[in-house]
Amino acid sequence: MVVGVVERVTYASEDGRFTVFVLRPENGGPEVTAVARQQVRAGERLRLTGRWKHHPRFGAQLDCLHVVSLAPNSREGLIRFLGGGLIRGVGPKTAERLVDHFGQDILRVIEDEPGRLREVEGIGARKAEQIADGYREHRQMRDLMMFLQDKGVGPGLAGRIWRTFGHDALAVVQQTPYRLAEEVWGIGFATADRIAREVGIARDDPGRLQAGVLYVLMQGAEEGHTCLPEDRLVERSVRLLESPPDAVRGAMADLIARRRVYGSVVTGERGGVYYSPAVYYHAERGAAQRLTAMALWSATEAGPLGPKETSPAADKEDDTSPGPEGCRTASSDSPAPFDSPEGGRDVILTPEQLEAVRAAAEAPLVVITGGPGTGKTTVLREILRRLEEQGRKVELAAPTGRAAKRLEESTERPAKTLHRLLEAGHVEGRGLRFQRHESRPIEADAVVVDECSMMDTLLLYALLRALAPGTRLILVGDAHQLPSVGPGQVLEDIIASGLARVVRLTRVFRQASESGIVRNAYRILEGQLPELRSPEGDWFWLERRDPEALAREVVSLYVRRLPTFIGGDGEIQVLTPMRRGPLGVEGLNPRLQGEVNPPGPDKTEVQAGGKVFRLGDRVMQVRNDYQKEVFNGDVGRVVEIDPEERDMTVEYPDPAGPRRVLYRDGEWDDLQLAYALSVHKSQGSEYDAVVIPVVPAHTVVLERALLYTAVTRAKRLVVLLGDRRALQRAIARVRGHSRSTLLAARLRGEVEDLIPGG
Repeated sequence: MVVGVVERVTYASEDGRFTVFVLRPENGGPEVTAVARQQVRAGERLRLTGRWKHHPRFGAQLDCLHVVSLAPNSREGLIRFLGGGLIRGVGPKTAERLVDHFGQDILRVIEDEPGRLREVEGIGARKAEQIADGYREHRQMRDLMMFLQDKGVGPGLAGRIWRTFGHDALAVVQQTPYRLAEEVWGIGFATADRIAREVGIARDDPGRLQAGVLYVLMQGAEEGHTCLPEDRLVERSVRLLESPPDAVRGAMADLIARRRVYGSVVTGERGGVYYSPAVYYHAERGAAQRLTAMALWSATEAGPLGPKETSPAADKEDDTSPGPEGCRTASSDSPAPFDSPEGGRDVILTPEQLEAVRAAAEAPLVVITGGPGTGKTTVLREILRRLEEQGRKVELAAPTGRAAKRLEESTERPAKTLHRLLEAGHVEGRGLRFQRHESRPIEADAVVVDECSMMDTLLLYALLRALAPGTRLILVGDAHQLPSVGPGQVLEDIIASGLARVVRLTRVFRQASESGIVRNAYRILEGQLPELRSPEGDWFWLERRDPEALAREVVSLYVRRLPTFIGGDGEIQVLTPMRRGPLGVEGLNPRLQGEVNPPGPDKTEVQAGGKVFRLGDRVMQVRNDYQKEVFNGDVGRVVEIDPEERDMTVEYPDPAGPRRVLYRDGEWDDLQLAYALSVHKSQGSEYDAVVIPVVPAHTVVLERALLYTAVTRAKRLVVLLGDRRALQRAIARVRGHSRSTLLAARLRGEVEDLIPGG
């Protein structure tokens, strides 16, 4: 056993479950390097028990079996304890003033006589109350952490439990532990189950069985499924719960009776019985009803635009001169040209593009899909021109801020995120609420959604609820890209249903076909290997098989070589297929941060678990936060850090202008560094250059659509690097219909709900 103060933390895992730190013993002995399976902060006074082990590189280490937090008993320890970020509003300077004034009695004063804190210069009544509340909260959190410590739950997850349930956290953990798996991000069923056993909940308890089935369904949602077939749900639940199938089926019946889960019988090609969590059942069912009603509106009800005799205009990507062999270009029998109010010059549309414009004039529900270089922007501009000529009000939207900004720039018209269009907001006690709905619909004759492949089932349902009868919906996107991050495959299902008027743009214009990026994107789409190097100098393949050398190459490209190649103002983004591993998001971001934004004496920074955020860092929001109005995938930059208050401000780009969002201590779990992003998180964005590592370790997720999505994020340059064998496997792998959803089947009338009208 050793007692001492944590001198410094040398490593902390991002999830807070593993920390390597140096302890200075109170008995004056040599410093001890210790390893704990929990979060530890510099300045904490700890009692450690464990086993000595020898690390081949770092030498002797104490592998901790038990870590007990003790009250600090020295001036230095008290200052580090109070000023280490545990109590909001108390930084090192305030902590020093408090300890110098009250000495060893400071903790008792905070707890029993908080009013006396005003004796210290600079602390008023409000600040004193804030310190006292923070300390009491810390004590309650510490009780929670002590209870959870022996159950394998580290401080990082304990903090999330506290933020979710507040002062009720310990009661929830002890009385209804399965709520943790359902309501706290990052806690799985296994952890909740371990706690449940500790507090005496039996393995055959109905609550346990229902929680397990519900967890399997929600894990399916994490994989993109809105439902699971009965056999897969039973199989996964039996494996998770280690219970017989009859017990699992009984739990399923109980959940249906409680309307937490719904069953549906599906006929047709994918026939069988499917089960959905209530939220996705209602979303898919409601979306299908509204889409069906929309498609049945007559042309008169939809507000037809009426045909125009003049031929519509195309923009600069619609060069109709002959292209190189293998690239499809506009034919010579295209419609006659006319003066474009956008471009002010004579240009033409292809028959495909004209069909898309006419579809928007005639149908209430239209899908326009096409790859890069097929002129989607041209079509959209002409549709908007015609709508505006008819005096129609149009709203433009996209799923993310970056996509909305691109839409605004390409159409030269205002655009919003879908959440802004729907006026999303947090209602106390009720969570997310959209202020636009059936009773207060969007005031528009038409709504255009770009990058609609990113739209998930819940967002589609919210949008459809907000459309008034007669408002046409025009969906624009690329059907070959990855589906949404959230559950569902909205674009694919609407196209497959046959309900919408679908126009596919397939002709690639010469100017686009002379881009190595566009040409190789289509090669990937057709199952061919891309060129190793394009003659245009915008596409490169670098063969690198050693993971460490490859990681160094990624950093070198990002920091030194590409800025020189494309110019200092160009935006460079590393895109990687996976989160974990040395070439995943979590491995590359710290390395890139260390080169791009290294620590410095004048650069403020804050630590949260294994993460370090510095002034100037590029960061991404990883979960929707409706109170702050920031959403999963939003990328911004750290513009202010207050080390005393433990506050951090991030500035996000927005079509309406840059917007600053304040993050308090404890909210930083919602952020990650964004020098490297997953391909999924990059959807809807464009960058001047992208760097994409492709290695065998990524094989589990590599597929053609993922690679196609990654390379089409680039405007000027693509650099792929890694193992050519992994590249070949990615291109050869076509997943297709990998998500279980019921939207298409509902739109075709192939679904009968087990609880009609439920």
